[in-house]
Amino acid sequence: MKSTCAANRAKLVDEPIVEMLLSHKYYNAGIKFMKADLQSDFDGTDIICYSNGMKRSLNVKRNSSKYYNSPNFSIAINKNKLNVYNNTSYVFIDEVADCLYIVDGIDLVKYIIEKYDNVRQSEKKPGNFYLIIPKNDIINMIGDNRDHIIKYNKAIANLFAAGRDESMYMNLT
Repeated sequence: MKSTCAANRAKLVDEPIVEMLLSHKYYNAGIKFMKADLQSDFDGTDIICYSNGMKRSLNVKRNSSKYYNSPNFSIAINKNKLNVYNNTSYVFIDEVADCLYIVDGIDLVKYIIEKYDNVRQSEKKPGNFYLIIPKNDIINMIGDNRDHIIKYNKAIANLFAAGRDESMYMNLT
C-alpha cells in the first residue's frame, strides 16, 4: 500500500513540479520535457526529455515523508534489469537544500556496482533490493556539471512540503 501511495504522490506532485522546473531551466536550450506516455514507455519512466531529435528518460526520486530530511536517498534496484539506467537520468529531490540533483543513469549504475556490498534486500519483499546513497555521493556523481543542480525557491519548496505525506494519496485508483 505504501508504495502505491508513493507512486501516486510522484505522479500527482513530484513529476509535474520537476517537469515545470526543468522546462523553465532549459527553455532557451530548446530541450522539451513532458510526461511519459505509459502506453509506449512501459519501463515506468516518469518524464521524457527531447533534445536535438534524441529521447532521454528521466526518473524522479524523492524520499518518503518519514525520511524527507534524511542526509541520504534510497533507490530501489532490480538486479536483473540494470539496462534501465542506459539513456536515463535520475532526478533526486532534496527537500532540505531545496534543489534537484540530476544524475546520469550510467554514473548511477557505476556507483551501484561500486557499492554492491551495500545493496540490501527488503525485509517485507524478499525479491526487492535497495541502496542507501548519501546526498554527498549524489553531488559527487554530478561532478563539475553544476547545471545538474537546480535550486528552487520557497514557493516550490512549499508545494513539495504540502504534498509530502504519502497517505494523502491512498485509494486514488
